[in-house]
Amino acid sequence: MSIGGDMAASRLRCRGVADVGYISSLTFLAVIGLPAWCCADDDILRRTQALYLRATPISMRFSDGSSSWKSSDVDVRSVPGEYVVIRTSSLELDTDGASKERRGCDGDSQPDTSMHDSGGKAIDADYTPYIVIPGCVRPGFFDSMFHRGRYEKCLASPPYEQIGIKLGDLALAVHGSLTAPAIAAEMGPERKIGEASIALHRALGHETVGSNPGNPQCAGNVGLEGETYLFVELGSSTGEFQSPQEKAGVLEQWWRQLKVDR
Repeated sequence: MSIGGDMAASRLRCRGVADVGYISSLTFLAVIGLPAWCCADDDILRRTQALYLRATPISMRFSDGSSSWKSSDVDVRSVPGEYVVIRTSSLELDTDGASKERRGCDGDSQPDTSMHDSGGKAIDADYTPYIVIPGCVRPGFFDSMFHRGRYEKCLASPPYEQIGIKLGDLALAVHGSLTAPAIAAEMGPERKIGEASIALHRALGHETVGSNPGNPQCAGNVGLEGETYLFVELGSSTGEFQSPQEKAGVLEQWWRQLKVDR
């Protein structure tokens, strides 16, 4: 559930209740004059942490022989058969698939995406909340000369397969008390993880369009600071594009029903 603006007015009083522990009694909340969703913040935070700690860190092996992600602020864990959780303290922005104007501040952006909709069009980062999964990027001429065989090694054991996710998998993103549905619709570099579209940043309270005074039409290439968790539902891909917005209720229910104990 996403927390609406009407919750802000009661946030301070709600925190006072949350400080004495999680309150599940609707009767108690009614007696003291607080709404039933008063402790939703606390509930989301507790559940997020419990699900993250339940998962086991995934051991990686990349084509260059290393076992760590390029960024030290990411952690990838899994509960086999259930979910993968990606934690990052700075969710990076991906503008691929968006209009030229929106991609104007992103020097690495591309008009196309790895996944396409039913009409064969790229997935618009400005409209669709999506996440980027690590893949194998074909090297340029000079990279292929200096790093012979790496691309082939990556293809033999691509990082998304090591993690257990693939294009089309659905996910629920959590940032603080906010949640948002997403889909794995783009593939990025081998050792990079923790990127999300303009629309997903927006859904998590981080509007990037208009943040660059020099180019207000573009999405400012600035990450979302603070811990963000991306819970990917294993086996949820159909091989075709699914609208995350239409799957929001199903994803929320799936996340709520996950066991928090080992």
